[in-house]
Amino acid sequence: MSLKNAYFFFLIILCLTQSVHSQTTPSKINIADKYFAQKEYSKAKEVYYNLIMNKYNFKKNALLKLAFIHEREKDYTKTLYFLNLYYERNPTELVMTKMNSIANENNIDGYELTDFFLILLLIKQYSYILLLILAILGLYVMSVLMVKRVKKEPISIKQKVVFLLYLIGVFFIINISRLYKQGIIHNENTSLREDPSSASPVNELLESGHRINIIGSEDIWYRIFRNNKFYYINKANVWLVN
Repeated sequence: MSLKNAYFFFLIILCLTQSVHSQTTPSKINIADKYFAQKEYSKAKEVYYNLIMNKYNFKKNALLKLAFIHEREKDYTKTLYFLNLYYERNPTELVMTKMNSIANENNIDGYELTDFFLILLLIKQYSYILLLILAILGLYVMSVLMVKRVKKEPISIKQKVVFLLYLIGVFFIINISRLYKQGIIHNENTSLREDPSSASPVNELLESGHRINIIGSEDIWYRIFRNNKFYYINKANVWLVN
């Protein structure tokens, strides 16, 4: 078994072991999984896609299997897309490393293992713990401020700053998925424009598979941040990862 295939099978086995005690999977999922186990990948893919089109709530391991199938077909854009979908539901460093490996081998950018993405990984993995810590900190700060108010004692600038940082932290963690999104370009030679208009100058042509950082939208355009500048890209060229 090749290293690439071993990577995927490890992820799939890991996902299956995590769901041993879950509810019985729907029959259509069982059919697709049976095709996959028998290496009838085209049939399995057809059933998985049918479930996705009908917005069926299937298990996360189906996304890994679709990524595996598309990598066998050398369709790396869809491979990365399904890995990204899985990552949004189960953020792990293993999946991040796999995406980075595929991107490097195929000259696709947007998957660099920067400090920023590692921080996002930690926030996604431990969001509930962080919210609990912030809740405890918030209760403590609020109790201190209330006691001071009852005793008519002045509130120091330092305490006000701590409370402000607390509010910023809560806002960031709760809204990170809304404020910061990612997308996968699925059309070749996609234009990156300086303004949200088809008449705007083209700054760069991006190939399919590139992952972009979306920080807003305007009409039919996504506003993205790339190379330390803001640009616009037509929504029709992007698969949103959510």
